[in-house]
Amino acid sequence: MLSGVLADHVFTPLLSDGGLLAGSVGRITGTGSGRGIGLLIILAGLLLSAAAVILYNLKSIKRLDSGGDLCTTG
Repeated sequence: MLSGVLADHVFTPLLSDGGLLAGSVGRITGTGSGRGIGLLIILAGLLLSAAAVILYNLKSIKRLDSGGDLCTTG
């Protein structure tokens, strides 16, 4: 719901010629029209990858794969 607003009003001005990120991130992604949504997609991918790594390392998630047994009998 906020992606369009973020892309148009936050990331695009940052990646326009002379914007705050034009000299750093703009060297990689380029500057100008359409670069704001590109940066938003890159950030979403990085956050999704980080969430996957965090969830992979949670013991409670690993326990679901083994049937979710919380108690052991025997």
